Amino acid sequence: MTKSTKANKLHDKLCDTLADLMDNGEVVEVEGVLRKRPPSAAILNVVRQFLKDNDITGIPVDGTPLNALTQTERKSLPFADTQDVESLVVEDRDEF
Repeated sequence: MTKSTKANKLHDKLCDTLADLMDNGEVVEVEGVLRKRPPSAAILNVVRQFLKDNDITGIPVDGTPLNALTQTERKSLPFADTQDVESLVVEDRDEF
């Protein structure tokens, strides 16, 4: 088996594993009981980086989750308002 064939197989296995985690969530132990939960932030970050590294992008098309995200009103997102963020800006870093 050539080096590139091994790399392709490894790449495919990683892709399959990440797809399975996205589809089925991950299994974690909580107080001695195995439970299924949605993918953690760490897993989502690995998936994001895998897509980025492989130049896989999405285009927001009507009826897709990506389009729905782009249409979400800013007020419904869990981020601070610009004014709140501006109040957190440190003017003089020497104070820390």
